[in-house]
Amino acid sequence: MLTVAMIALFATATIGVNAQDAKPTPPPPPKYEKNVPPPPKMNRNMHRSPMRNREMTRQKPHWADLPNLTETQKKSIKKEKLKNMKAMTQLKNKIREKHAHLVTLLSSDDLDMKDVNTTIDQLGSLNSKMLKQQVTYHRAVRDQLTPNQKVIYDSRPKPFLRRER
Repeated sequence: MLTVAMIALFATATIGVNAQDAKPTPPPPPKYEKNVPPPPKMNRNMHRSPMRNREMTRQKPHWADLPNLTETQKKSIKKEKLKNMKAMTQLKNKIREKHAHLVTLLSSDDLDMKDVNTTIDQLGSLNSKMLKQQVTYHRAVRDQLTPNQKVIYDSRPKPFLRRER
């Protein structure tokens, strides 16, 4: 019994000595994450231009909600829209081709600046043609409208003028 008591006394003394020798642990650092708000949830289309957002969400065309549009006006405007889409698709495809050609030129070991400048000039020309086509379409739609509808149509923002390239 005496041995058991001595063992118990020795064990408590050892634990006490070990507790005194141990260095105090510093308090855990404050959690700053709790004070920082989470990042905003990104919409898939937030990084895109407003024009692309409108195309992606399939909103109505900018002329669709004009007051008192007749069926004849709607049909002729849709016909103009198809012509515009065809012309714009061809121009966009040519621009993509020129961009690819420019990338090819820039990645070659022996860079010919004359070819690079020619390609850049061609890209500028295609962009000018595209803007002219958009203005032509805008005027074709405007020509189909009555004077009251023209006032409303003209007061709206022109998406092709906001377009970033």
